[in-house]
Amino acid sequence: MKFSNTSNLSKCVTSIIISILIVVGFVVLWGWFVEYERIVILIDGFPSMKANTAICFILLGMGLLVRLRRNKSWATIIALTTVLISGLTIFEYATKSNFGIDQLVVKDPWSGIYPGRMSIGTAIAFFLSGVLIYVMDSWPDERPYLFDIFLILTLSGPLFAVFAYIYSPSDLFGTRVFSTMSLHTAIGFILFLVGIAINAGGSCSAGLLVRPTLAGKRFRFLLPQVLLLPLVLGWVLERVIIGGRITPSLGIPIFSVIVALIIIISLSWSAQRDDEWSTKLEIERQARSDIETKMNMVLDLAGDAVLLVAQNGTILYLNSGAERILGYSAVELRSKNISMLIPARLHARHENHMKTFIESVETSRIHNNPLHMVALHKNGNELPVMITITKRVVGKELLVAAIIKDASFVKRQIDTLNEKAHFDALTGIRNRRSFEERINAMKLSKQRKYDGLAILMMDIDYFKKINDTWGHDIGDEVLQGFAIRVNSCLRHTDELYRYGGEEFVVIANTLELGEANDLAERICNRVRATPIISEEVEITITCSVGIGVPLKGEKDIFPALERADKALYRAKESGRNRVVYDSLS
Repeated sequence: MKFSNTSNLSKCVTSIIISILIVVGFVVLWGWFVEYERIVILIDGFPSMKANTAICFILLGMGLLVRLRRNKSWATIIALTTVLISGLTIFEYATKSNFGIDQLVVKDPWSGIYPGRMSIGTAIAFFLSGVLIYVMDSWPDERPYLFDIFLILTLSGPLFAVFAYIYSPSDLFGTRVFSTMSLHTAIGFILFLVGIAINAGGSCSAGLLVRPTLAGKRFRFLLPQVLLLPLVLGWVLERVIIGGRITPSLGIPIFSVIVALIIIISLSWSAQRDDEWSTKLEIERQARSDIETKMNMVLDLAGDAVLLVAQNGTILYLNSGAERILGYSAVELRSKNISMLIPARLHARHENHMKTFIESVETSRIHNNPLHMVALHKNGNELPVMITITKRVVGKELLVAAIIKDASFVKRQIDTLNEKAHFDALTGIRNRRSFEERINAMKLSKQRKYDGLAILMMDIDYFKKINDTWGHDIGDEVLQGFAIRVNSCLRHTDELYRYGGEEFVVIANTLELGEANDLAERICNRVRATPIISEEVEITITCSVGIGVPLKGEKDIFPALERADKALYRAKESGRNRVVYDSLS
């Protein structure tokens, strides 16, 4: 888990720390150049801050500054420079040699043994600090435990020096490792490490100083108590021992017991808080689990499929309705891409629709036309569906929820209604509405070529008399039989429509006028030669036919239709049972 340490407070504290390190470094350097002992020693009788130490503090401040500004190259140069200076100093101590690194800028007139050379402890702290600057961007994320170890090792030396200054400075001066570490050097290191800690990202423990979590708050609450109380206690006991009120042999156990009690109380308080939060977390987890169980029960009762999908199309959740409708089990669909539920030929369209929906301001969209929306069943069949989708940002993730309704029944109803709207219920052939739509479609066609097209309008002779004599049931049988006989004379390219009552229309394709006349005569002969036979009666019927053919240059079929209607009227007026075509044709 990554945490962001970019609060205004941490930026302010870091700026103060950087300023202090750089200012102290330059002030101490100035003190060395003008040989002003008070500045470099700070307090009479204490060690001085060496010139090399001041230079390294300036480098640490600059390194921390450029690292925070993400200037990795300069931060690397500064870190390696600090490591080089401190590393050579450590090498001088180890080999008991003198390369002049201890008087890099100015000579130390007050130190006879190690002129200008920082202590071993100071050099080690600078070496580790340079490493921390170098790895500050990567280790808190990639190696948080190693980063914490380096931070603690770097802190241990200066912290030891601060404690020693408070309790017994003379003993510190006699220790070769810290013999020339000044008080402001130790404090400077602590300030620098605080700056490193509050700007360390990732999941390292150092980030607890500013991390906005319960663990961070608890750490900040306990740190002053665990760190400062023993410090104050030690100083008080030292004053009591010096005053002769207790002996050192008694002061040490008192100090150890009180420090142990502080640690035990802090650990106990922290554990108690853990128990409280764990209990609250468990209660919340159980409540959330109960809510999820109830929601799943409700969703599973729904007959529709409910899916929750990530922005990249990954299926995160599905209810039992999805299993019933789509044929897949939850295991087969979860974590798969929703494209597996869409026919391959529609993948591009689906991706385009999802992209436009996600980028749009609308929060939901409904697709309720099962003639255009299909899902792919597990058995490979296409399933007509109606889909409602909605989107919402949850946390930082955009999620899309989809409700998929099986529209097979609806599609069948639509198909039935469509058939009723375009087909004659009695004869089963196309009706007048279908004829008009066909004519309009021909008119709107970009090609609009009517050459070789003929319109045949026909009427059953004396149909009213048949109805009056034999009744409407027989009349219906006559209409059905007539449609069958006409259809038997047509080619697959010709179309038969019931225009209304006993009137029918044929759109004959690729026919000249003579061929259209032959077709009409064939229809008349077939109708006349084949009686309508029912259980009650046998009826021989005839029909009259009018033919209209579009003229050359005409851009509309309606004039030919009007001519066919007029020709039919003349056929009926001239005795019926005949074929007449318009004279213009």
